[in-house]
Amino acid sequence: MNRPKPINVLSRQVYNQIAAGEVVERPASVVKELFENAVDAGASTITVSIANGGLDEIFVQDDGCGIEKEDLPRAFMSHATSKITDANDLLGIKTLGFRGEALASIASVSETRIASKTIDEEIGYVLTSSGGELSEITESPCMEGTAVTVSKLFFNTPARLKFLKTARSEESEVTNLIARLILANSTVAVKYYVDDKLELESFGDGLKDAVRAIYGVEALDNCYEISYDKNGILLEGFLGNINYYKGNRTYQTAIVNGRWVVDQTISSAAQNAYAPYLMKRQYPFYILKIDVDPEVVDVNVHPRKTEIRFQDNGVIYAVVKTVISRVLDGTEEAMNIIVNRPRASIVPTVSDDKPISEVEIKGKPYETFSYDRFRTPYEKSSESEYYSPIFEKKEESLQAKEPDYSAGYDVKPPKKLKTDVAQYVQEITDFTDEGALKSESLDDIFRKNKEYIEKCEREKQSYEQITEEVDKPFRIVGQALNTFLILECGDEIIMIDQHAAHERILFDKFCLRLKTNTVAKQRLLFPYAFKANALEADMITDMKNLFEDVGIDILPVGDGVFNVCSLPVELIDIDYDVFFRDILTDATFKDEKMPGVLREKIIQKACKSAIKSGDKLSEMEINSLVDQLKNNRQLKCPHG
Repeated sequence: MNRPKPINVLSRQVYNQIAAGEVVERPASVVKELFENAVDAGASTITVSIANGGLDEIFVQDDGCGIEKEDLPRAFMSHATSKITDANDLLGIKTLGFRGEALASIASVSETRIASKTIDEEIGYVLTSSGGELSEITESPCMEGTAVTVSKLFFNTPARLKFLKTARSEESEVTNLIARLILANSTVAVKYYVDDKLELESFGDGLKDAVRAIYGVEALDNCYEISYDKNGILLEGFLGNINYYKGNRTYQTAIVNGRWVVDQTISSAAQNAYAPYLMKRQYPFYILKIDVDPEVVDVNVHPRKTEIRFQDNGVIYAVVKTVISRVLDGTEEAMNIIVNRPRASIVPTVSDDKPISEVEIKGKPYETFSYDRFRTPYEKSSESEYYSPIFEKKEESLQAKEPDYSAGYDVKPPKKLKTDVAQYVQEITDFTDEGALKSESLDDIFRKNKEYIEKCEREKQSYEQITEEVDKPFRIVGQALNTFLILECGDEIIMIDQHAAHERILFDKFCLRLKTNTVAKQRLLFPYAFKANALEADMITDMKNLFEDVGIDILPVGDGVFNVCSLPVELIDIDYDVFFRDILTDATFKDEKMPGVLREKIIQKACKSAIKSGDKLSEMEINSLVDQLKNNRQLKCPHG
């Protein structure tokens, strides 16, 4: 009989390292926690610097209120915080941090140094920690505020260290995070350095300037600036017009009460509102700031504080979807929501002598807006706005901060397509599976192997029969309806769609060149340049060899800009913007020789170049087409 094991009380160092597993996943997690502390300290200027992707050093300095000398040791203690005092404060959290475990967790898995000075002190003080072990407090001249240096991250937890990505990938994660933090805290001046090089800078002049600093003027020119404030819900931000879509979700930012969040309710509402206007692999661009009473939002869901719960998700979904739909649909109600219109979108033009309802909207016809599509029990009968009493604003106004952090990829890579060889191996494996051997008799195994061999023989005979039929002499009867080729083969009549046949021939020729690495390239007279964010740039760099294999030469220029110098001759006249936007969201590019985006473009090119239905072919053209099809009569058009 097993004896019970004693229950041990873990040391502070051990449980801090356990907590660090949830709070500190990678360098970006450290930057996020330190940045949020700086914002909560009332900083107007924050400087962030990383070295070697944050693996060697992370430095965050602010000009906030600072930390008093006697509080420095408490800053490294678990569940010690200046943000809340009792459980009642959790019902209406107005700060970004509140759990009191981030700094203790960071210090337990790194070497950490804090230098701080308050306005009332003549000199600053420094306290260091190595793996959670504190040094003595020493005096140090420093500016008012706090500077935190974190180095040798995970030096004492090698198991965690080996799960980190490359320095370049970690740098991309931090850069993407800083971009979101700048958008989140648009009234705070931010400088961000990578290996001593200034990478991003915002001057704290508001959200519009923050958007310009991160995405450039192009984003502002293609976005609606919106503001909606009713029934205790304030919704502000920027919505990309229907033509300003992106290839992935990293250009989507949702902020609730000054906190960047990953919330399915907001994401689904926005995606569904854009759905009538976007096609496959197209994602809307938006920055949404939502302010509600803190008491109707639970932010104490996860230690990373990026997940929240609304007291009533239905109201939030309805407001977000309806506001975006009104703006995109161009309804009369949109006039009360839109602050500034995009310069490059299709919008109604209002004249002085016509009401908005009579203005002609040119371009894609809009679906007639009907509020009944969204009507829910939360709606007041007296006005056509969503309403719930729990969202009514309290007398005490909420001073919401800006959002936080960067949206991660939530796109799951598709399963790798099986080749014929993979299917064959899988079928053999099915018969030699260890579990099957244990549960089936030897006779059953031999029987199944015999059935499999017989199946292979039947397939072989079928293939030989098809080959014999293909090699049979045939006679060209002619062309029907200028669309179908009619062939006589023995006692059979074969009809071939001339367009589909030629399209298949052209497509197979490219596939053969791709397989044999003989893709014909065309060098561009003027390189095509496009800009990618940090995560996209990292992906493109990793895929450089894959691009070259399919005939695409891409060179990095700097600051996330890439030059496309050459393309396969089949793709010379495509829309480059759409093609590379699609590539950035095509997960199959890493896993397949013929990625989905490239396959679609080649099929489109083959379709446009192929003989069309209705084309009258000469006898020589028919003979040439049939000769090329001799071994392909069993195949289909690449479109299926």
